Amino acid sequence: MGDPRTPVIWQKHSELPIYVAGEEDFLKQYKLVATDVQGSVGWRFLSDLPVKMSRDHAPYPNSPIGLFDDPSRENAWGPGGLVTVSADTEAEGTGVVWMTMPYAEDGNQRIVRGVLVAFDAADVSKGYIWSSEDEASIDRLGLFAKFSPPTVANGKVYVATCQQESVQPDGKRVKVVGGERAALAIYGLK
Repeated sequence: MGDPRTPVIWQKHSELPIYVAGEEDFLKQYKLVATDVQGSVGWRFLSDLPVKMSRDHAPYPNSPIGLFDDPSRENAWGPGGLVTVSADTEAEGTGVVWMTMPYAEDGNQRIVRGVLVAFDAADVSKGYIWSSEDEASIDRLGLFAKFSPPTVANGKVYVATCQQESVQPDGKRVKVVGGERAALAIYGLK
C-alpha cells in the first residue's frame, strides 16, 4: 500500500539520518552509519527498521477509526508526506524536519486541505513541535499542492499551495486574496 516519497538525508557529522513518510504511514527516521571495510569507507543502515517513528501518520490527524483496516477499500489515501530538513550542522539541537501532507482526507485525485508540520530532527517520535493547524496559528496552509516539498531559506519556510487561508480573530477561515489560484505560504519571523 505504501508509496514512499523521496527520502531526505540530513548530513550530520558521523551519521546520516534519513526521513521518509509514505501514504497512510508515519514519518520514519532511519540512520546510516559510517563503515570501514578493508580500508574503504562506506555507509550502511543501522537497522532495517526505523530508529524512530512519529506518533501521527498521514493524512493528519489520524483518520476515522477502522478506515485503514477495511480490506474492501480500493485506494490508499495519499500522497503521503513531503519532507525537508533544515539545520545548522555545527549546532546541536537545531535540526527540524518540515513535512506537508493532506490534512484529513485523500489528496490523490482531488485538491484537499493541507498541513505543514515540524518535528525535532533528532527524534521524530516526540511528536510534532509545530503545526499550521494549531489553534494559535493564524496562517493555515490552505489547499495542499502535491509533490511540492517545503523549502527553507533565510529563516523562513516556503510552501506552495493551491490557495492559502488565514484565520480571523473569531476563528473563521478566509481565503487569501487570489481565491483558488496558486499561492506561496511563508512561515517564519515577520
